[in-house]
Amino acid sequence: MKPTKLKLKLRLIAWVLAPFLLASCSNLLGEPPTQTFSFTIRVASDDGTPIEGATLGTTASRVATTDSTGRARLEVNGREGDRRPFVVRCPSEFQSPVAPLVISLHHNAVGAATAVYSATCVPFKRSVVVAVRLDGGAGLPIYYLDEEVARTDESGAAHFVVRAAPGEPFRIAVHTREVDEDLRPVDPTAELSVGASDDIVLFEQALSRIVRSAPRSARPRRVLAQKL
Repeated sequence: MKPTKLKLKLRLIAWVLAPFLLASCSNLLGEPPTQTFSFTIRVASDDGTPIEGATLGTTASRVATTDSTGRARLEVNGREGDRRPFVVRCPSEFQSPVAPLVISLHHNAVGAATAVYSATCVPFKRSVVVAVRLDGGAGLPIYYLDEEVARTDESGAAHFVVRAAPGEPFRIAVHTREVDEDLRPVDPTAELSVGASDDIVLFEQALSRIVRSAPRSARPRRVLAQKL
């Protein structure tokens, strides 16, 4: 066999055996080979509602996206006990976690369910149910942001929903003069605020109607007789 062909053959054998030699060296040095680990990440709002469309990945690339149940299944190569950070990016209406979700890679026990790790997306805005009770004020329009959002029923009750950022104040107004100019107080308002979570707030106001006196009829003027 010519020297040139022998060198090519040796290079080919070395190229084929290189991965196995590296793995053997790793084992001799106490480093276990890499394996595939599978797990699930569940993303939900702070009230437990599943978040669809949250992306999971590293700082440089996206790995998976949550489905309608708020879950995404991931498979990662690594070694037992490795710690891997995953960046959770929430949909635009939610605030993403500041710190990444750090997961330790471990194999599941035989027959055990896949490990599930949780992350939370906090809404930028909260929902507030405004319950209105106007004693003596049936059929009155209620305004928010200069638009009618509700009208009281025969008992003077109404309700509607406001979405606003936590701590943000908002104002509602009752337009009494549109229905009855004799109701007092005239066009009452309320300054309310949004808490740190979804909530119900109550606005109560007692209304009364002024009594207008009937106009007096004009009395005939007395005409004094003139002396001659």
